Amino acid sequence: MDLYNNEVGLRIATDNPDAEPDELADRVREALEQGDLVVVDRDNDLAWSDQVPLHGHGNVEDEPPLAGGRPAEGAESDDYASGTGS
Repeated sequence: MDLYNNEVGLRIATDNPDAEPDELADRVREALEQGDLVVVDRDNDLAWSDQVPLHGHGNVEDEPPLAGGRPAEGAESDDYASGTGS
């Protein structure tokens, strides 16, 4: 899903090389609304983005939060691959 959505974003950027960031964001929003992206629905199934209502994606209430965030200064990339980064 992420690789597919990244490819859509890359295509938007390469098709619009002179676009400002706000214009690119608008085009990504259009892709979302047109069903060009893949999202996770409330049943945790993959679905086209126009088949899931806005804010009706991903049922993660019973799941622990994922590790992530900005790398701490001096953190090594291996810390994030192993899940020990913050």
